[in-house]
Amino acid sequence: MQLLAFRVMILCYAAGATAALTLARRSGRLGSRIGHGAALLGASAGVLAGLGVLLGPGGAEPLEIVLPSPFPFARLAFAVDELSAFFLLVISFVTAAAAIYAPAYLA
Repeated sequence: MQLLAFRVMILCYAAGATAALTLARRSGRLGSRIGHGAALLGASAGVLAGLGVLLGPGGAEPLEIVLPSPFPFARLAFAVDELSAFFLLVISFVTAAAAIYAPAYLA
């Protein structure tokens, strides 16, 4: 469950940023709404992932997503252990608040 929430969080942030940048030329308001909506979904998934790691069994393996690397000597991975889950939780709460209240200032 935590791994799925972590993947959804990354996907929402990436898709929201891409959609907001793509739609900014056509309709700034639509791009802004889609970007803020995706940020709110990503923050919600981040809260779920952070809580899942923090409330899960102690000493468990951290969440990890390994991506293919273009270099044979490097490894590209996202990992979440207990400490990074705490910071992910704090950052996700701040992001959710910003995604909710920022559109009123941009109108």
